[in-house]
Amino acid sequence: MTYKIGAVGPRSSVLGFMALGFGVFEADNAETASECIDKMAHNGYAVIFITQSLCAQIKETIEKYSSSPVPSIVPIPDDSGTDYGEEILKDAVVRAIGADILYKD
Repeated sequence: MTYKIGAVGPRSSVLGFMALGFGVFEADNAETASECIDKMAHNGYAVIFITQSLCAQIKETIEKYSSSPVPSIVPIPDDSGTDYGEEILKDAVVRAIGADILYKD
């Protein structure tokens, strides 16, 4: 099976991914973002980039796919100022090695 890569978020945040050949799905709210993730997961997308602000709003949808190898859902920075992507990375590292090596004082 050939897998695809896609991006979900507001047009201004994900349009550039189209130039890389990614599938681009516009979403400005949690409901639309969640629907896009579900649709992409069932249509062969192995990697899904999503803006941090939307990612923080659809934790339940993200959690649904966190235990399966595909799709891998990767938060990308946006202009929201949230650190949700760092939180996800920190949790993944703690699960993988059992310690928080990203701890900041």
